[in-house]
Amino acid sequence: MHGMFATNNSQRWVESAMTIANKSFNILAGAADRTADVIKRIPEVIALKPKAVVLSIGRNDLAFSVPLATAQTNIDYIINTLQAAGITVNLAGVIASNVNVSALQTFYNSKANVQVNGYAATKSASGTTLSSAFNSGDGIHINPAGNTAMSNLLLTILLPQVPPAAPATLSAAA
Repeated sequence: MHGMFATNNSQRWVESAMTIANKSFNILAGAADRTADVIKRIPEVIALKPKAVVLSIGRNDLAFSVPLATAQTNIDYIINTLQAAGITVNLAGVIASNVNVSALQTFYNSKANVQVNGYAATKSASGTTLSSAFNSGDGIHINPAGNTAMSNLLLTILLPQVPPAAPATLSAAA
């Protein structure tokens, strides 16, 4: 469950990461979805019996003047309801945009769920807005470079991590 973030499927970062990771997936998102819209889709999600979901929601709530506390309450409800149904909930945070989502990302950071920080990965170095390197031009949606960055970030959850090799043993010359 994530926003569209692209004009076509091949540019959607969740779809890109899931394809690379060879994972089956369904995308249940609509243009300008808010957390209340996601709540309405929970029965549909549960009926699909997924092992896990990826959530990156809440930015549209703030863009449409839904109070932060309402978005947080809705996100908690979504997480708790999906987990009660036995579904692992992974959090991708929120992508930076022309709407300041830093407080929402702080909320995400407080969650115990496995997560990546999409906000830190996409925000400009000097502020809270979307980095120009990832901006499609509207200040809201990410471009192909942003899609790649978010896809790579999500892959850190989706792909098993190979432990680093043990350091080489150093021996002193006699």
